[in-house]
Amino acid sequence: MLRPAMDRIPSASGRAAYRIPDELNSSVLGEVKNVGRLSYTSQLRDFTAYAQAHSLTFNLYVRGSTTFSKPLQNMIDSGVITRVPNLGP
Repeated sequence: MLRPAMDRIPSASGRAAYRIPDELNSSVLGEVKNVGRLSYTSQLRDFTAYAQAHSLTFNLYVRGSTTFSKPLQNMIDSGVITRVPNLGP
């Protein structure tokens, strides 16, 4: 079970003052999305930028059945984002 990180990180996109990921430690930034379809939103772009800048693994926790927009699928396929299907069907 993930514990809320409660650590604010800067918003690289400028679309928010800051972001609070669901998981943040010295090696992983993680975000939980319990949805059927997911796009590469400014929030996910901010998390990607932060993870890359700090040499963190970006784990995206989703349902096994979640589908992704083409840009997000490309980030998963390239290994920039790690899809973790652990939220049920």
